[in-house]
Amino acid sequence: MGPDHQRHPARHLPGQSILDHPLPGTGTWFDREHRPAGRHQRHPAFEPYGAAKHGVVSLTRSVAKETAEQGIRINAVAPGAIETAALASLPAEAKAAYAAEIPMEHLGQPEDIANATAFLLSDQASFITGVVLRVDGGTEA
Repeated sequence: MGPDHQRHPARHLPGQSILDHPLPGTGTWFDREHRPAGRHQRHPAFEPYGAAKHGVVSLTRSVAKETAEQGIRINAVAPGAIETAALASLPAEAKAAYAAEIPMEHLGQPEDIANATAFLLSDQASFITGVVLRVDGGTEA
């Protein structure tokens, strides 16, 4: 990481903004959501999970507004179904069923997430902040 991406120790007390302490320089903060909180999670067991994901969206947007004047960009990536070790143990029929629900008709690859992340962290995204970029093959379109 370059000097513009210095780490800042988190010091948060109740009633304080997480940004009450000065942040050094400018930079980019990035969070990767595990999966988008969306239409495929309507089962009651997923309610806490969905609430947590929406919390990430809200935090990304609100902190982006607080840090924009300091030149700090805050963004997140929300991957869809990605062909990772978590899916490797599933039977081929289950993977095919996942892929059939995706408008692009295939599972994403880890490189898809890496490329989206690299873009958001790059100077090419220097005017982008407060965004949750869905990399999901159109699932949440």
